[in-house]
Amino acid sequence: MDVGKARAARLYQGLLDRAGRLSFAWSFAEALFFFLVPDVIQSAIAVGSLRRSMWSCVCSVLGAVAGGLLMFAWGAYDGPAALRFVDAVPFIPTRMLGQVHDALAHEGLTAMLSGPIKGIPYKIYAVQAGDMGLSWWGFALMTVPARVLRFLFNCLAFHYIARLLHHFLGPKPLPWCWIAFWIMNYWVYWSLQMRP
Repeated sequence: MDVGKARAARLYQGLLDRAGRLSFAWSFAEALFFFLVPDVIQSAIAVGSLRRSMWSCVCSVLGAVAGGLLMFAWGAYDGPAALRFVDAVPFIPTRMLGQVHDALAHEGLTAMLSGPIKGIPYKIYAVQAGDMGLSWWGFALMTVPARVLRFLFNCLAFHYIARLLHHFLGPKPLPWCWIAFWIMNYWVYWSLQMRP
């Protein structure tokens, strides 16, 4: 194994060893201001270890609840400022703020369950729910199914697809397949979301 491969293997092992902490931090940051979903790091973990990716899902949900409650509190304290902050996050079109407000007004906190399917960032639900005076504990409880279902699906899909690719192609193309997937995913998502 050459030096580059050995270094990459050590880096990846470090990622696996810190799966919980990194997933919590990424999810916490994504709930506040970051624009890349925690699924990116979870999927990288899932390629190497299903067990650790399940732990990363738990930690990601905890990070989302912690960050989401901060954004909820900010929305409750100063909704207009919190909404301006979220609107300034890259790749969040202003129309999403209105969509989330309308969904919460009509469906209540259960509207959060459809957010991952529609590609609507969690932070918008947090700020809007706080601004609208909805229940903070209800918001925290609804975060769990709203986040964990997608996280689990993501980890299981990446783990078993990686195993299948490994069987047919060997280990070398796996990192490139992972990179290509996320580049394509975000290119399509941002192209669709940022249309006028």
